[in-house]
Amino acid sequence: MRNIKKNVLDFEILLSRIKTILNTESDKAVAIAINMKPNAFYNRKKKNSVPLSEFVYLANTHNVSTDWLINGEGPIYKGTTQESNHQSATSEKKDIIVSDHQAPEEKIIKDENGINIPQWNNPDPDMYHYIPMAEATLNAGGGTFVLSEKTTGRYYAFRKNFLSFIASSPKNLILMKVTGDSMEPKIEDGDTVMIDIGKRQLKNGAIYALGYDDVVVIKEVEKLPGGKVLVISKNQKIHPPYEADIQNIRIIGQVIWGDRTFVK
Repeated sequence: MRNIKKNVLDFEILLSRIKTILNTESDKAVAIAINMKPNAFYNRKKKNSVPLSEFVYLANTHNVSTDWLINGEGPIYKGTTQESNHQSATSEKKDIIVSDHQAPEEKIIKDENGINIPQWNNPDPDMYHYIPMAEATLNAGGGTFVLSEKTTGRYYAFRKNFLSFIASSPKNLILMKVTGDSMEPKIEDGDTVMIDIGKRQLKNGAIYALGYDDVVVIKEVEKLPGGKVLVISKNQKIHPPYEADIQNIRIIGQVIWGDRTFVK
């Protein structure tokens, strides 16, 4: 660690950078990542008591520069230089399907319009789990027929340490496209969500993929007395909540991650 500026450590700033590393917006996820109880983490946040050693250790495990973490200076990842950020190179465009943040071994190339574009430089495949995309779609409206439970043959790469924070097991994960507007604005038509079929224990406020015979929907649920659940849409002006017998629905799994596509 070098060039750490004195008396400028701010919990919110460092927390924001740690969230960038972990690709999360959750304080709880950060607390779990540094093996701290969420309540203890919250108390330290209120006191602006930065768990610096834990943050630095976490950054090191992600090959992140300490100067960037502490001071916001220089490249994010170790092994990159200012010179490499201005290299001019030509390369064939490739369709790399990947989620989560950029790989540490990145370099920057400049396209014909002078735009700097991050590129992978020999990414380590052992750092990733590859999650399949299902052919079936989840309907966030009235429901859709499941045409097939096969995968499309396309796999999306997620960093192993990211999945370890949110998933029961990589073997329990599948990606599905969402159609319909009932979960807007949280989940929009055309978004992709990750479903953890190992998480089928209903929790109030969580979002699940639910099956009714040959229909699959994505909804929030709330447990009710008498073996019933309240099935809730986010867009309640158009899709009001309704009750269902829990024995009549099939809990496919909990939705644990979702993308947001800005181009439809």
